[in-house]
Amino acid sequence: MSYLNYLDRLFPDGDWPGRLRVAKAAHLVAKGIDPKDAVKEVRSRKIFVDAVLAASDPVEHVLGVTGAEVSERARASALMSLSTMLLGHAAEVAFENIYADAMQTDEVELLDQREGRTDTDYILRNGKQRKLFRLNIKFFGSYFRRATDLVGLETGDCFPLATYKIFAATKKQEEQHLPYIFLIVGVQDLNAASLKDFLPMEALEFLALLKSSPKDGLHIRDVEDAIVANLRAEEHAAFNFAYSRIKQASWYVLSARRADNLLRELLFERVYAVRVKSFTSAFRNAEVDMHFSLQNDMMPLASFFEALKDQGIPMVTAMLERGTI
Repeated sequence: MSYLNYLDRLFPDGDWPGRLRVAKAAHLVAKGIDPKDAVKEVRSRKIFVDAVLAASDPVEHVLGVTGAEVSERARASALMSLSTMLLGHAAEVAFENIYADAMQTDEVELLDQREGRTDTDYILRNGKQRKLFRLNIKFFGSYFRRATDLVGLETGDCFPLATYKIFAATKKQEEQHLPYIFLIVGVQDLNAASLKDFLPMEALEFLALLKSSPKDGLHIRDVEDAIVANLRAEEHAAFNFAYSRIKQASWYVLSARRADNLLRELLFERVYAVRVKSFTSAFRNAEVDMHFSLQNDMMPLASFFEALKDQGIPMVTAMLERGTI
């Protein structure tokens, strides 16, 4: 399978990332561009470009791995990582549209912070450009099936959040004096397994090929971002399926302060890990989670927007800082 045309679709601006840039020379030459000009275009050395042009598959040559060498483990990893990113992006787009429909005001503005790939997705600021709140979206696609037995919550009313994320959010709020808000949305069984039949095979196979490569400098995250952006731009069934379900789901607001207060108050009831001897040994790679009730510990997102409009920003800010939201 040749991936040159696929890469051209993923990076329409022509800026192929990392090692993949030299493979672009083969694509340019195939379009009739002189090899000398192709060398200049991809900003590489002639010896490397000549090797790419002589290869039976330029992309496999650059990556140092063939499609036949891709393992099932790499394919499973590709499915998991691409599904996770697609669901996260669909949740972000859904939130932007929910926000636009609900607020319809110039008094506050939603600023996109996702490019930085930090723990902040958006900043809300007022008309005077002053930052108001820091927003972080948390999507979950499966429920804690033993929630009733282990943390005293109904299975469909339980959201797990890693304790270290609560600590980091609270610390950032204290240091920057900017309320930190988790935006929670969950859809049962919307996960890698449910997306497998929707995701295009060319995307999964190419990502698996990248993950199988022994070379460094591959910029895999940039490729994953480009695949997800392409699925959205082409209105692919995978993106549309995830987006429609997430947008129709129930959304909730949980401030970092309230999360921290509840963690301290209900530590032994809601953090199952602290009641288990050698938890990290028994459950390798598992996070130490605090479990929250969607209905009782959080505020519906629609109610939060109403509070902003009806009670005003100062009142809502005070409630967030106290942890009553």
